[in-house]
Amino acid sequence: MTRTKPRGELSARILAPLFRYVAERRGEAVLAESLARAGAPARARSRLAWLTHAEFEASLAAVRACVADEAEFLVACGHDLGRSYGAFALVARAFSVALVYRILARTLHVFSRVSAFEYADLGGSRVWLRYTSPLRESRLMCLSRIAQLSLAPTVSGLPAATVEERQCIGRGDPCCEYVIRW
Repeated sequence: MTRTKPRGELSARILAPLFRYVAERRGEAVLAESLARAGAPARARSRLAWLTHAEFEASLAAVRACVADEAEFLVACGHDLGRSYGAFALVARAFSVALVYRILARTLHVFSRVSAFEYADLGGSRVWLRYTSPLRESRLMCLSRIAQLSLAPTVSGLPAATVEERQCIGRGDPCCEYVIRW
């Protein structure tokens, strides 16, 4: 009988900024111990890995246990985000901020096999995003998304955006809905 690995829903690449933050500020040993204690698999540290929803949530919980409060968790989520964007960060400088958000919404499948974004350009340096997922997500998942969405313009050398959260899966709503202003 051959045992197959469960197919992951979420890319571990999303977690790279959080792991770098904790490793740089608290040390690799603290991060490894917290991940193990939370039940996150060792492969969560590999940017090439796909994690199940439960493994991803455990990884977020492990990072949250390593930081002082929600504010520091948000900082960890966006730590050195440009590095995670890779070559896209260079190209993004030539795009409008609205186009960067549109591209992020359209390419979510690169990071998630189960969730989706809807996008609308509201004009006046504003966009609307609706995030849907069939999975029940924790508030930590929503906070990590908000942090990274707010910092998307910084990859192009611009100030961070303001994310107005109108609905939240982590709080029981059917979707997460955002209006982003920059």
